[in-house]
Amino acid sequence: MDKINKPIFLSGLNGLRTIAAIGVLLSHINLSLQNFGVKTISLFGFNEKGIQKSWVLGEHGVTMFFVLSGFLITFLLLKEYEKTGAIRIKDFYIRRALRIWPLYYLYIFLVLITIFSFFKFDFNLLLYLTFFANIPFINNATYPAMGHLWSISVEEQFYLFWPFLFLFLIKNKFIKKLSIVIFVFAFFRIFIWYIKPFSIPALISVVNRFDCMMFGALGAYLFFKENVIVKYLNSKIVQLIAWAIMFLLVINVFQFLNSISEFNY
Repeated sequence: MDKINKPIFLSGLNGLRTIAAIGVLLSHINLSLQNFGVKTISLFGFNEKGIQKSWVLGEHGVTMFFVLSGFLITFLLLKEYEKTGAIRIKDFYIRRALRIWPLYYLYIFLVLITIFSFFKFDFNLLLYLTFFANIPFINNATYPAMGHLWSISVEEQFYLFWPFLFLFLIKNKFIKKLSIVIFVFAFFRIFIWYIKPFSIPALISVVNRFDCMMFGALGAYLFFKENVIVKYLNSKIVQLIAWAIMFLLVINVFQFLNSISEFNY
């Protein structure tokens, strides 16, 4: 195996993955209580309308996964570009397909076998097979046991254009150009959500978190270049503040802007 394809393992990210996974798990467990008729218990309390405060922690967990995804894929591209001065686009797509597609389609196959006798399939199935599961998710028309596949579809859609955008940005002023792109995405999210909240365009802006992945890409570049910002982020004081904020979010002391625009529920 050549050095370009040699696996890169960043052990420090495992803790972040664990935190994100636990957040998503607890959120789904809490939401599932209603399916069993348990409407008086909530791990995170209730809002003034009596609705469970349950999805917030899961939303933050999913956002963390998107940021991590953008970080990792960009770090790999940076390593390849450093060694070869180019990006082998074809090989990039082959690696992504081999890593995601086999397990993804195996899962769909097993789900379809399980629910085949109980569910009538329609056009939505094609959306799952072509990595557009975020569309039925937005329309609240997901298949049983497939709703969570929306996030994989968002990542696959991001991978379609990111290598080309990366090559455009890496030529010069990567941080400045990428920051502008992220700002444009963020501004659009905020603008469309507060103009027409819960509309289809607003929901699309919340679900398709390309800017979150690009924010991770920005972090990968700073880490790769050993930027001084990374040194400050690694300081004990900053890490303690981050842990304190995370704890306050978990216990619902306050809500932070999530995926650029938080739901108003």
